[in-house]
Amino acid sequence: MILTQARHETPTTDFLFQAALLTGLGRQARLVAQQAANGRFSPHSDRSCIDAGSTLLLALAAPGDRELRLVQRLADGEDGGQRWLHTQIGMTDDGRRTTDDESMNYGLRPSSSVLGQSSPIYQRQELTAVYLRTPTAAWHAACTLSQITATEDAFRRAHAALGPRGRIFKCQSPVGQTTDHRPLTTEDCPSSVVRRPLSKQTTDHRPQTTPNHPSSIVRRPSSWITWQLDRQTTPADALVAYGLPQGWTAVSAALTPLFGQSISPRSRPWSISVALPEPDRVRVGTTAWARQPEEPGKHQRLAQTIEQLGGNGRFAEALYKLALTTQPTSLTTRIGRAVEVELWRGEVAGIEMYCCVGS
Repeated sequence: MILTQARHETPTTDFLFQAALLTGLGRQARLVAQQAANGRFSPHSDRSCIDAGSTLLLALAAPGDRELRLVQRLADGEDGGQRWLHTQIGMTDDGRRTTDDESMNYGLRPSSSVLGQSSPIYQRQELTAVYLRTPTAAWHAACTLSQITATEDAFRRAHAALGPRGRIFKCQSPVGQTTDHRPLTTEDCPSSVVRRPLSKQTTDHRPQTTPNHPSSIVRRPSSWITWQLDRQTTPADALVAYGLPQGWTAVSAALTPLFGQSISPRSRPWSISVALPEPDRVRVGTTAWARQPEEPGKHQRLAQTIEQLGGNGRFAEALYKLALTTQPTSLTTRIGRAVEVELWRGEVAGIEMYCCVGS
């Protein structure tokens, strides 16, 4: 049955399967690919400079080892905002197989429900609401998120600094507001995620050996609000207003190897995201990367940047080149779209790039 299906796979579903294999998901690669393909929606008329009309994005990040990070377009919310599901799938941190007892202790589904045996696969999911032309809905969504996470004070402080310099256009939070990893099951189809109710944030009681190490910080699920900066505002100015006077120096140093040259803070557009429960975590994003043509130097610089920041550069480059096969060969093709640099107390903690997959 699987072999018959494989002959009729589209370039995108074939990409998902091969990407899952590259990630090391082994026997679950087919399940991951099928779920991601089933969760894709038809292209929408509204598009942004990040997705360029694609309903599936691939994310590549550092620090950390191999992990399949997908961003899928879901049905729009009742408030008119776009909905995007972020799914991160990989092997458990120590590479060993989790047991049913451990899964139950962490409030997870027994991993044996997946393959009939213990599984080393984990999954994290986050839901993002994007408001391109509905500022009132964006404001209400941000206020609601700050209330759910009991971070109203942090939101007010962030908006006092960033609100006069931009507009809220994105809210992101863990699915179900839980910080637990849980094994992948057939119930995790993206189409079912939007129906899960949000609840108060719960605490992950598992011990953290190095809680302030960058690899630990950037992997912590959190609730984010993003401001798109006005054209006359530079990220350097916005970071100073937020209380990070050296923030732009750190961001620029992280982006220079990726772009192959120093990047001007006036090369718009820019965005700044704040993790409400951890206001020392800030992300600075730009889509200026999409202006760079798809030539070997682009993905080579990506690999070098990922490697320098503690990630797996060869894996990232292999996934990027695989994503290129889902697009037509053209001088105008641009799959590398956006990049975000994460700061922790003003210092670079990680980076994440977003690429279009398929049409």
